[in-house]
Amino acid sequence: MYPVEVQGLKKTYITRKRVGLFKTVESRIEALKGVSFNVNEGEILGILGPNGAGKSTLVKILATLLLPDEGSAKILGYDVVKERGKVRKHIGISLSVEKGFFYKLTARENLKYFGMLYGLSGKKLEERVNEALKAVGLQNQAEKFYEEMSLGMKARLSIARALLLDPPVLILDEPTLSLDP
Repeated sequence: MYPVEVQGLKKTYITRKRVGLFKTVESRIEALKGVSFNVNEGEILGILGPNGAGKSTLVKILATLLLPDEGSAKILGYDVVKERGKVRKHIGISLSVEKGFFYKLTARENLKYFGMLYGLSGKKLEERVNEALKAVGLQNQAEKFYEEMSLGMKARLSIARALLLDPPVLILDEPTLSLDP
């Protein structure tokens, strides 16, 4: 068993384009055309491609946020469609740099909030928040309000949130966006 198994994933979007005042034309966009791969334990897989190639669609399917039209995907043996709850307990996810955080909270407060949502509390919560902040180099910016953070700091905080539970599988969509080398 591979920690991540993807077999024949397909996803098509139906879009509508306005032509005239009342008429629309439907078109189909194949975002995924039978994607298959496996990821070994300890392996890092990067998926590269141009805009619109289906990278984010694939990430959202693996994160249980989008259903595939065909094919299957498993995370640690759990089916991403049939066992969404189990998959979500074993993944860390970072989808967007500027979504899902509270602007009037500090970096630490945001992580503590999400840690509590994930079931952490007390000393374990404090430890995980401190470890996540250190892992992304934000320990000295922990008391900075989210609204005052640079885009690069927000990107690092998003990765820290994904690391909070020390997940066996980490899924990052455009993780280097706005990050300095």
